[in-house]
Amino acid sequence: MLPVLLGTNSLVYPVSVFIMSLLVVSGQWLMEKNALRKVITFDRKKDHYKHSPKHWMKLLFWVVLIAVIPVYFGKIYFIVPPLMVMFIEFSPSSSSGFRNRPLQVYLVILISAILGTLFQHYLHTILGFPQIYTVLLLFLCLFLLFEIVGKPFAPACAIALVPMIIPQKNVLSYPFQVAVGSGIFLFVAMFLFLKCYRWKREHLLVCFIPKFIRFRMERPKRRERC
Repeated sequence: MLPVLLGTNSLVYPVSVFIMSLLVVSGQWLMEKNALRKVITFDRKKDHYKHSPKHWMKLLFWVVLIAVIPVYFGKIYFIVPPLMVMFIEFSPSSSSGFRNRPLQVYLVILISAILGTLFQHYLHTILGFPQIYTVLLLFLCLFLLFEIVGKPFAPACAIALVPMIIPQKNVLSYPFQVAVGSGIFLFVAMFLFLKCYRWKREHLLVCFIPKFIRFRMERPKRRERC
């Protein structure tokens, strides 16, 4: 979808994606072979999707509905593909643990967009820092962010890299568009798919208050025991 949004008609993009995918798969195979990471076993029963076409049509309907206004006004960064991946992650079709962390995911996405924009605009464009070192420093900050929040989120890396490939005249408006677009996608996913308004108070507390803040909150019961 990224080539469609950016109007790319060159074969460089699919070739680059193929080579990058090949490198990632080869790297994982080598690490597993040398016992540098745990082998991932495929469980057919656990990983089999069982969703009706109605479910996917509902997802498609909301993606199209959300995309209509940005596409009409030419503000395509409201709907960059990583945000749609995030939307799918928060739908009932996904078994990931991100659905219980909407606020944390939103903050990670927003911070990633801001970091990517700052590094590209100021470090690379204005100061003339080489692109490869700009990206390396960017990912160093992203990995530090993942360590702070306690869990990596792959779409955030893609969000941070988008400023490297879009027209630079639009780069400073990118974080604002990502902030609005991700907020809309998360709102639709949480209220219309996951129906968070039916959740219990304890569940909402876990979902909307970051983990590091919850651990610092004093509970009345603990005070009484002390």
